[in-house]
Amino acid sequence: MVKQMEAVLQPNPTVRAEQAIHEKVQAFTPSRQFETDFLGAMMISAGNDFGSTTGYGSALVKCGQTQQKLAEAKRQFVDVVTKNYIQPLKSFLDDDFKTILKERKLLETKRLDLDVVKNKLKRARPETKEAVEDELRVVQVEFDRQHETTRLLLEAVSSTQTHHLRCLQNFAEAEMNYYTQCYQLMKEMHAQLGVVSGADSAVQSP
Repeated sequence: MVKQMEAVLQPNPTVRAEQAIHEKVQAFTPSRQFETDFLGAMMISAGNDFGSTTGYGSALVKCGQTQQKLAEAKRQFVDVVTKNYIQPLKSFLDDDFKTILKERKLLETKRLDLDVVKNKLKRARPETKEAVEDELRVVQVEFDRQHETTRLLLEAVSSTQTHHLRCLQNFAEAEMNYYTQCYQLMKEMHAQLGVVSGADSAVQSP
């Protein structure tokens, strides 16, 4: 789920790999660049080449500026989701979840040890029965201790789920704000293009 979320935020696998390397070897990550950054820059450049005072040139510049604003909105969205959703989930999976799996595996080993000694006691001869019973008590104590450790860890998961539910709510809110901002930017651009188109038509009219 973490990898898929990262793929949604940055579809380019090469860029994702580069960002992961930067995060590991550097104290900071370079500013994320999106395709809309480059598209915006190209539109502005082309608009200036056509002439920002012309209708088409002006429209290109306005579209390019909107693309850059969309890229900045995406950057803010990615930063919020990374901090408030991906990082907490990664931390849980890399630390707490691995510990739970390790302790559960150890519990299973202790259970198998206990079963072995119990079966051994059933087959024990009278002269060895007392020694096997002592062994069983030791193994039982170890199993009970491990069972309690595992139980406490699993109980703690319930509070962790509450925390991750809040993180999921933060993600949903960030996504809603992002698309709302994108819609507003596109609406403004559409209105600006209408003004430019109207002015250009007026200029061309006899």
